[in-house]
Amino acid sequence: MKASAISNIALSGPPGSGKSAVGRALSELMNKAFVDMDEVLTQQFGCSIDAFFATQGEAAFREAEAALVRDLCQRRDLVIATGGGVLLRKGNRDALEASAIIVNLSASAEVLKMRLKGTSDRPLLKGDLAANLDALLKRRQAIYDAVKNQVNTDDMTPDQIAALIARIAAKQGIGISQ
Repeated sequence: MKASAISNIALSGPPGSGKSAVGRALSELMNKAFVDMDEVLTQQFGCSIDAFFATQGEAAFREAEAALVRDLCQRRDLVIATGGGVLLRKGNRDALEASAIIVNLSASAEVLKMRLKGTSDRPLLKGDLAANLDALLKRRQAIYDAVKNQVNTDDMTPDQIAALIARIAAKQGIGISQ
């Protein structure tokens, strides 16, 4: 059987949807390496994303993010927790679609606000969390909704979500890595 060109799974979704926690669980379940893009970028920058935003700006962050997407899409057998804004760039979407199945994680605005309460490391949500999250969701919702594979994370644990995504991946020809 011919190996598929697609061997990665990329998790998208708004802040608080569970990309990192689900990604770790899915990585373990499917024996794939886990990459949290925000963690990699933090290491590359030598500072938090919040600090990078403050000193370099969002445009520089998005350029670094796009370079990381291009790099990751050259690799195989990854579970990638993308940053919440990765799919806003068509080039990022195209690169990910060529190397990964993309699964969008969603949650109700109320659940997202509850999960994000008390966080201070998300530059686009600084200040009034509720208002900023609502505005962010309004701007991004069409992009998130355009992803073929959708999983609502409101009432499931990361392990339950990972098992569901593993079934979605298997139906699309991506199995457990050897």
